[in-house]
Amino acid sequence: MFCIMRKRILLLGSGELGLGITGALKKYGAEVVACDSYHGAPAARIADDSAVFNMKDGAELRSAIQKYNPDVIIPEVEAIATEVLREAEKQGITVVPSATAVEIAMNRGCLRQMATDMGIRTSRYEFVSERNDLAKAVAEIGYPCVVKPLMSSSGRGMSLVRSAGDIERAYITAVGEGRVRAGDVIVEELIEFDTEFTLLTVRTPAGTLFCKPIEHIQKDGDYRYSWQPADLSEKIIVEAETVAGKITDKLGGYGVFGVEFFVKGDILYFNEASPRPHDTGMVTMLTQTSDEFDLHARLALGLPVKEIKLLQPGYSAAIVVYGDGDNINYEGIDEANALPGVRVHIFGKPAVHGHRRMGVILAPDMETLQMARRLIKVTVSGQSSQ
Repeated sequence: MFCIMRKRILLLGSGELGLGITGALKKYGAEVVACDSYHGAPAARIADDSAVFNMKDGAELRSAIQKYNPDVIIPEVEAIATEVLREAEKQGITVVPSATAVEIAMNRGCLRQMATDMGIRTSRYEFVSERNDLAKAVAEIGYPCVVKPLMSSSGRGMSLVRSAGDIERAYITAVGEGRVRAGDVIVEELIEFDTEFTLLTVRTPAGTLFCKPIEHIQKDGDYRYSWQPADLSEKIIVEAETVAGKITDKLGGYGVFGVEFFVKGDILYFNEASPRPHDTGMVTMLTQTSDEFDLHARLALGLPVKEIKLLQPGYSAAIVVYGDGDNINYEGIDEANALPGVRVHIFGKPAVHGHRRMGVILAPDMETLQMARRLIKVTVSGQSSQ
């Protein structure tokens, strides 16, 4: 039994990951102020207080920090004025995992360059800061390749470029959906990988721990399915833990990092690292003694994390909804939850414009997961989930 001082947490980003973090923090008695750029964000529904403002605006972020005077700041999104986090850290406010980790990991350019400097294998890449240089960079990498904003999340702004005719569209998409100044994009070699997985890396004052690897399938850069444990060789697991340990040691701070890898044959490629719980890691709500949100919350509050145990294998599927509007109707949730071992989590996002991840299904095996997925129907202004 732990006795901790009631701490105030400023959560920057209140989507599904923020929702999980908030629930875990409140379990330990923390006070949470959930911030986002729109009203009705998932974490705001259960937090002690909430705020809506542009977190990329340094003045607005400073104002929120002054108003709420938090003990801890936990970033959940990329769209943050990271220089203000450095200022807050100097004032004695804890940033989880650290201001440096957030600043580097949330920028693909900084992170990829750091990995390269450390001698860690990645796909080939080129940075582009001017529109006219994109075609040259694509030619250097070769077709097919991927064009992404330097800063984004959940696959936003990512395009597959198969020919010269795709370049202009890819640039417009990257600039339109990125979270840094217009023109900053990265061109990456497309690796036809055999496996893609996340290694949740838990950095604690007593040392670094690893969750069992989580294999996943993405569509358009956004996660659709994940399962734990991944079917990987011991050689790949050991190498991934070594690389993830080096990356997170360099980033610093304490908390959960979602470190992504590709595997082609017996070759491991580092892809990205998120300084927070990972969307593919929502499966840990079913599989582990402490899920990724509990682990992040414990470290944010200065509580010990001694071990991480896998209770059972598990599978997850994102509920991705297509449509345009705020009239959202869910059907089949009760029927899906009645299946053995199934848990359905609806995030409570207030609207859909295009497509949006609105929930997640957890199940003990793929067959049951697919049964649950078929039962759930979501409509938005007459459009069906896909």
